[in-house]
Amino acid sequence: MPKSPYDLNKLTSERYLKLYNRAYGVEQVIFRFATVYGPRQRLSPEWHPVVMEFCTKLLKRAAPIINGTGEQTRDFIFVEDIVGALVKVLSVEEAVNETMILGTNTETSINELYNLICDILNVKIKPKRGPKRFGDIPRMRYDCRKVERILGWKAKTSLANGITKILVLLSDAD
Repeated sequence: MPKSPYDLNKLTSERYLKLYNRAYGVEQVIFRFATVYGPRQRLSPEWHPVVMEFCTKLLKRAAPIINGTGEQTRDFIFVEDIVGALVKVLSVEEAVNETMILGTNTETSINELYNLICDILNVKIKPKRGPKRFGDIPRMRYDCRKVERILGWKAKTSLANGITKILVLLSDAD
């Protein structure tokens, strides 16, 4: 049951792929990504990926906004880990026509993420608080056993290490 137009679009795309497989034999692999973050994400007026938003603002000693209570959780996965799975799937025949989840199997609240970035930067800035966003889900923690079994893949980058990589690159850019 999609909670937002974005979710509906993803589900519809998956259904098209499965239909084309049944109707025309088109082979496919569907990956469902956890919350992807990485050093090349860019903020825009329409898009504020939370890790990059927090890193960018806190580096400038500005208070980012936490929408809702901040107790909503996400499974954060570093972009290099996603790329590793995408490359690996190209050589694994058992993956054809499968749907697999790419995540870390770790649940982190938005408040915990904020505190982690503050700790890494050694800053103490109180965040601003905003309203809950439409379609925001309360919890996300993905079960990745299927992709581990089929691809022998597991995310390698801890959240702290991924954030540190981002902060180093952002600091070097200034």
